[in-house]
Amino acid sequence: MTIRDQENVSSLTSIDRFGNRKDSKKLPFIVYVILSRGYFFDWLEPLEAKVKQNNHKIQTPLVKLDTPGKATVQVVILADPNDHEICFVGEEAFSELSKMDAKADEMLRDAMSKDDSGEWYKQGKPQAKYVSFETSAAAAAQIFTKPK
Repeated sequence: MTIRDQENVSSLTSIDRFGNRKDSKKLPFIVYVILSRGYFFDWLEPLEAKVKQNNHKIQTPLVKLDTPGKATVQVVILADPNDHEICFVGEEAFSELSKMDAKADEMLRDAMSKDDSGEWYKQGKPQAKYVSFETSAAAAAQIFTKPK
């Protein structure tokens, strides 16, 4: 799905495509992301219908995802020509789920105190390797830069 297709299908307009403003910085590499956009729930069904009508790929048809004890989120996931996900989420439930959880710090500290990953590493298990953003960006730039 091209930008023009996405604008036509979703009825949204791109204000600034890929940092075309003079004061923005260009990134020399490709970033793979799941693009999410909040939509009012009653817009999701017509969006899905318009996508079908225009023969674009729907990766996950409109579905309601239950989150135990919390809001049920409505989602439709499209795919661009490279099969990258474009996720349209019901705004109301998404906003409710995005609220700050007052118990989050306490729960994180509790989980960290119970963490026994130190034992895992003592058994000679492999450790995750940290790669900085700068290193990742440089590697991506080398991979995706065409030779002259």
